[in-house]
Amino acid sequence: MAFRARKIGNTSLFEGKSSAENAFTLVIGDNGCGKTQLLLDICNYYQMLYGELLRSNSADIKVLRRDYYNQNFKWDIVEKAFGYEIPQKLICASTSQFEKFTEDWKLNNDFVQGGYYAYIGSKPFIPDRLPSTRMASTALNQLLARDTYDDRKIQSLRQFLLSFGFDDVLKITLEPIFSLAELTKVKNGDDTIAPETQIALRNAYKHYDVTDISELNVLMELVIDEPEVLLCFSGSGVLLKYLCTDKEIAYSARELADLLMSGLVSVADIETVRGQSLSNKGLSASARIRPLASRSSGEQCLFLLFLGIISSIDDNSLILIDEPEISLHPSWQQRFVEILNKSLQAYSGCHFIIATHSPLIVSDIAINNCEILDMTERRLMDASEHRLRSSDYYLANLFHNPGHSNEYLIKTAIYIFSKVKAEKKFDGNDLRNLKMLNDFLPVLHKHDPLIELIEMLNEVYHKYG
Repeated sequence: MAFRARKIGNTSLFEGKSSAENAFTLVIGDNGCGKTQLLLDICNYYQMLYGELLRSNSADIKVLRRDYYNQNFKWDIVEKAFGYEIPQKLICASTSQFEKFTEDWKLNNDFVQGGYYAYIGSKPFIPDRLPSTRMASTALNQLLARDTYDDRKIQSLRQFLLSFGFDDVLKITLEPIFSLAELTKVKNGDDTIAPETQIALRNAYKHYDVTDISELNVLMELVIDEPEVLLCFSGSGVLLKYLCTDKEIAYSARELADLLMSGLVSVADIETVRGQSLSNKGLSASARIRPLASRSSGEQCLFLLFLGIISSIDDNSLILIDEPEISLHPSWQQRFVEILNKSLQAYSGCHFIIATHSPLIVSDIAINNCEILDMTERRLMDASEHRLRSSDYYLANLFHNPGHSNEYLIKTAIYIFSKVKAEKKFDGNDLRNLKMLNDFLPVLHKHDPLIELIEMLNEVYHKYG
């Protein structure tokens, strides 16, 4: 099976064949043309379908639950039972401070580990917390909230981290939402707890019952006592270690995920660690720690985006990414789709829909199963027709904004000149290119040298046309 989001409303999203390979749709267009709204519409549509699936009284849903938990499950059973395609996981990701994805969407009877919907972004706003730490907290929760670990997930994460010099060990600093004194009051049933504590508990009860909260309160004491933890990604999953003691950590990765999900504990800081030995119980003497916040904004964005996506992804997922080029160096923009495809090649049947303003990201389309949706002209194109072209080509032909002295257009004009000079005539291709050049005249700056070239070509056309 392979999931493909084929259409939303009257907009076609992908027309290629389904295959085990991952597919890509790059959504481009002017500001205000509806790229972000399209991603939101897609997200809302599949949330609605999944909600209908879980609310169904069909006996098939009971079989699906049983098989899922017995790890004897194939997602295409959903299609057969309900008659429509639906992704196995819905992931919405953006490092923009202005993205509009839903922060929290959850169904109480969801049977997908970590939840059907994964949000990767900087919401909710937390005072005195950098956006990077807020995003890391969300991503780590997605990664840790699993009863079993998929080897592919750990391998993908390690490959990405090692490829970009982050190494496969992270140091995180945890911070409980309230103090030890307030925690003692909560455990003793004291009704003088602070209003902030009451609000935190009320939010936690949205996800957990009284017994669960009592257990989490016990774990919070451990976090207050030892707030710094090493997260080590190994072949057996995620290992948790204390930094400065020889004692074993007293809670599991899943319990840490519950603490993060409840909101009773948050990630206050995240740092990358190099030279850490997995055989050491604590921090290795040779280990070198570097705060994520000290890295460039581009490195932080790339790290957080990939940490979140890899932590959340399953086969046959739908991944919506809004403006991934933010803060990325041009070389990383140009390699973004390649990095994404390579990092997640262990997963199959996924559909990535990426809204972008970057011609460099569009230039990185030398892969199969990639299409370009131009929201300005409302047309869907096979990306193979536009692969391995210059940035000026993309600016002119796809982004409809050639800029000043566009080299692709200048070379096109010169080529027509030399060809017509030799053959004394315009063929069909020459006429199509001349029309394209004339269509750009209204948007060119009055001092652009291309204008004179186009006018001279028009004179030649009147002579030989």
